Amino acid sequence: MTTSSRQMFKYGDWLFDIDRAVHLLEEHPRAVEQTPVADWAAAYRLSLLRPD
Repeated sequence: MTTSSRQMFKYGDWLFDIDRAVHLLEEHPRAVEQTPVADWAAAYRLSLLRPD
């Protein structure tokens, strides 16, 4: 028996469907642009997130 689960990411009130994002990128490929994690996290203010 196999089970499936969707990969989701919650950020504040937003809920992102990671599986759907991957599917969209497979359907519409584009060039990859790497970004350092620290820069990306700062841009989205992820350092302000708390476990609660």
